[in-house]
Amino acid sequence: MASLFDDDYYCGHREKDEKKEKKHKCNCGCKTCICEQLRKLTPSQLFFIVPNGTNAPLDLGGLTTPTIFTFQKFDPETGCATFSYPVVGTTGVITQLYVTSCEQIQGLAFLTTTA
Repeated sequence: MASLFDDDYYCGHREKDEKKEKKHKCNCGCKTCICEQLRKLTPSQLFFIVPNGTNAPLDLGGLTTPTIFTFQKFDPETGCATFSYPVVGTTGVITQLYVTSCEQIQGLAFLTTTA
């Protein structure tokens, strides 16, 4: 297991060639490539989040209906991603924030709107 302080600690992505080795750099030191996707997102994109350790989209409402997240921002230095999601309360719809590390996300399922 590589140390965080070793020169060989990267995202875990390497393209090996007989003559050279290309290293995939991540500022946050993650071991996944989800941060590459997070860097490319623009605010207001909608999607489901699939957390590590499961193959089902995240459900924050407890109703077995996946939560629809809206991307807010991503900090590539820390790996923290911020999303918002709607919650229906007694006074109407409330927007909540969900902040997580890129290492805790296994996948993103992008949603498209049809007109």
